[in-house]
Amino acid sequence: MAPLTVDDLARIRRETRERRALRPEGPRARITVHRGTCGTAAGAQDVLDAAHNETAARKLKDVEVVGSGCAGLCNREPMATVEIVGRPPVKYVNLTPEAIRTIIDRHVVGGRVVAEFALAEGGETILEEPASAPAAADAGGLPRLTDIEFFRHQRLIVLRNRGRIDAESIDEYIAQDGYFGLAKALKDLSAEGIVAEIDASGLRGRGGAGFPTGKKWAACRAEPAASKYIICNGDEGDPGAFMDRSVLEADPHAVLEGMIIGAKAIGASKGFLYIRNEYPLAIRRMELAIRKAREYGLLGRDILGMGFDFDAEIVRGAGAFVSGEETALIASIEGQRAFPRQRPPYPASRSPFSIQYFDDNAVHYETGLTVLGMQIPGPGTIFMSLTTRFKAPVRIGDTVVTTC
Repeated sequence: MAPLTVDDLARIRRETRERRALRPEGPRARITVHRGTCGTAAGAQDVLDAAHNETAARKLKDVEVVGSGCAGLCNREPMATVEIVGRPPVKYVNLTPEAIRTIIDRHVVGGRVVAEFALAEGGETILEEPASAPAAADAGGLPRLTDIEFFRHQRLIVLRNRGRIDAESIDEYIAQDGYFGLAKALKDLSAEGIVAEIDASGLRGRGGAGFPTGKKWAACRAEPAASKYIICNGDEGDPGAFMDRSVLEADPHAVLEGMIIGAKAIGASKGFLYIRNEYPLAIRRMELAIRKAREYGLLGRDILGMGFDFDAEIVRGAGAFVSGEETALIASIEGQRAFPRQRPPYPASRSPFSIQYFDDNAVHYETGLTVLGMQIPGPGTIFMSLTTRFKAPVRIGDTVVTTC
């Protein structure tokens, strides 16, 4: 297909939103089965297959069955969201194939919520819920999703598309304003302008040190080098730390878009996504995202017809804990032993071979994208993996951490 223009992006956004809208004449209902690694391990694929088979057997042609990424509550997987036109969505948990067949019979066909599997009303749908939608029939006093303690304090920025879109559909990403931040960066901003916006936002590194992103990007931009490479560090070896994996699985195009913007800012024309081999779903979805982005002309030469060239490829890591450190990761990409080296010189500084590397993690690229694309004031939030139980909400700076 011909490379896209900004007008094409706007057309795809409009057409996809229209296609996804629920209507009385059809599609009138949608069942979304959440399929991150956590859900898949718990049996989400079996639940998805059962939903497809049951709707086909009943000839429910006005009911869509789709997949998406993790819904954010891994200990209650498999999970699914049921939307019916004119009603608030209902989120179901701890599902089995038999449970989803019961939900189709009693809720999708019969209009009555199946209370034994229902968690809450509302949340994580591709379109805004009707403000005046009545409560679901026989909901049994279900809480709103935002009333549940675990979700109540969350403000989704990096994870804004989590569970809302099919992570394997570039059109659904565009329907959520995907690649419009890139269009702004290529059309309206110079490289220095991108760095200035990132710097003014106060965004800091999400890897632990909290180094100001604007300063890091500016330093890399200022360094002369014959070749510059931008790297997405998708390797995380800390036990129970799955932030990068969750983003790569649930919203791969957002990571790509953030990398392209970062590449323009520092002057790179090539990117590497370093993803550990233990993340097969993240690798598969990112491979698909790269392939579709190339088909749409969002990777390669003359992106969006604006004269900027950039391409990316995946490098699979062997799973060494030390590979999360940037100099060890770069050594691994170069085919050497993943062994850290003394700094300075830093990777963003010019090497003896005039090759310059710039490294950030997946969460950081998507956070940078939201600064440009969503006009987020300030440095935003931080994304954490919780692998223990707290007796009460815990405050870390301005962040409230809770568990169910």
